[in-house]
Amino acid sequence: QQNIRTISHRGVRVITPGTGELACGYEAEGRMAEQQQIMEFVQTMFRADFSRLRVLVSVGGTEEDLDPVRVITNRSSGRMGFALAEAARDRGALVTVVAGRTSVLPPTGIKVVSVRTTAEMSRALKEEFVDSDVLVMAAAVSDYVAAVRETHKKKDDTWTVELTKGEDILQALGRMKGKRYMIGFALETEDVEANAKKKLEKKNCDLMVVNNLGEEGAAFEHDTNIVTIYSPSGKILTTKLQTKREIADIIFDVASRQETFQNIDA
Repeated sequence: QQNIRTISHRGVRVITPGTGELACGYEAEGRMAEQQQIMEFVQTMFRADFSRLRVLVSVGGTEEDLDPVRVITNRSSGRMGFALAEAARDRGALVTVVAGRTSVLPPTGIKVVSVRTTAEMSRALKEEFVDSDVLVMAAAVSDYVAAVRETHKKKDDTWTVELTKGEDILQALGRMKGKRYMIGFALETEDVEANAKKKLEKKNCDLMVVNNLGEEGAAFEHDTNIVTIYSPSGKILTTKLQTKREIADIIFDVASRQETFQNIDA
């Protein structure tokens, strides 16, 4: 296992074993991968339509301190962002991830910059954005921060917390856009299409991917998702319930067909 971890971090791709009946009689992971799985794995390695691109992905949730112990955060696990990073890597891109708090490990073969707060994520993304061609803003950045951070652990019987709006990192990066291609993520509970179009324009994005919170098995803490993809001209498609890795490939397939993507000056 240590040898596998070592070569994986060096960029070597490893086909994971299959699950099923083993020679010892147990049902477990350890079987040789099936021939079809091996063929599909090899085919993805030679799929290099992003080979000239430097892709920057934000992942996970940020934390904002209330006092030295407690924080405001959200339910983001990082699964969607890491699926996007993995998909970009498999298409031949040089991938950098800026990761907040996550509950899953990042894929191998990518650069990971770890952050915790919205301010830390903002600094890291702006620094990495300079040398990037594509930005995928999949992180769940805290919309609000505490107006006052307590210097000692709060012990009162009641506690009223005042929150103020945090920085809109994606909008700030949109002002630095140039010829870069930008994909934003949103989670809307009402007026979905109108809000998606508004965010596209306000944040200067090329695509806006809206998560579906109302469907079982979608959005937070699942390996599956349902999304609707919008461009400035309107709705492009809504996916069915699929794995987040499959959703990532759909998003990049849609992006690669857009004229603004094909005009990236990489």
